[in-house]
Amino acid sequence: MGTCLRFAAAAVASLLAEIPAWRLDDGKLVRSFTLDDFAAAMRLVNRVAAIAEEEAHHPDMRVHGWN
Repeated sequence: MGTCLRFAAAAVASLLAEIPAWRLDDGKLVRSFTLDDFAAAMRLVNRVAAIAEEEAHHPDMRVHGWN
């Protein structure tokens, strides 16, 4: 089981200012992408999965319907 880091609200606000495409949702760091099609979504998920595996960090990822 992984470890969840908790940051003070001021620290979170400061860090989020550095990564504007991300947001905090129910205490979780979240980013959404809109892609052209399902195949593009799977390519992105696979690229993220490869990096996550190298970093030993396994984020939750969801693919919602497209179009």
